[in-house]
Amino acid sequence: WHFAMATLANQYKYPFIGTSVTSEQLRVGYHKLPYFFVIEMQWPQIGDALVDLCVQSGVKSVANIYVGTLYGIEGSGYVVPRLGVKGIDVALIKSYPPDTMDLSPLLKEIKALNVDAVVATSYLRDALLLVEQAMTIQLNPKLLYIAYPATDPAFENKFGKNTEGLVGQGGWDPNNPDAVDWAKR
Repeated sequence: WHFAMATLANQYKYPFIGTSVTSEQLRVGYHKLPYFFVIEMQWPQIGDALVDLCVQSGVKSVANIYVGTLYGIEGSGYVVPRLGVKGIDVALIKSYPPDTMDLSPLLKEIKALNVDAVVATSYLRDALLLVEQAMTIQLNPKLLYIAYPATDPAFENKFGKNTEGLVGQGGWDPNNPDAVDWAKR
């Protein structure tokens, strides 16, 4: 929807802030869209940080799953090759439809692979489903990345302390003195 909004913002010369856009296709054309602003990190920053986190966490194997939209396709397309460059085995790469109601078959397939990490580029609804079903089948990888929904209050509301350790875009680290100082100010 950001593609449509960017076009309308510029057509009507009305400033618009795309708060959740991570599209590399849209980023490439930003210079042609002077009324469209982006505040979200893009895949080069998100993906590189995620790959670095995998390396720092000692991840040797990953299952990559993603929602079958431009967001998921671009995220997976950016991250997967970079994991390989760092010597991390990508044991599974699979998409799922945006309207999926059951991720358990896919999660059981991942559990059977016994990977160190699950990297899921997801939206809120499917990320909530993913975490709930992963808990049900006791899929507990060293690292579980669920993209931007990890910071949504819906996770803490639904899972409470079980959200500890979920990784996503953005977030809060109570041990980071800069983040604590910013919050106080």
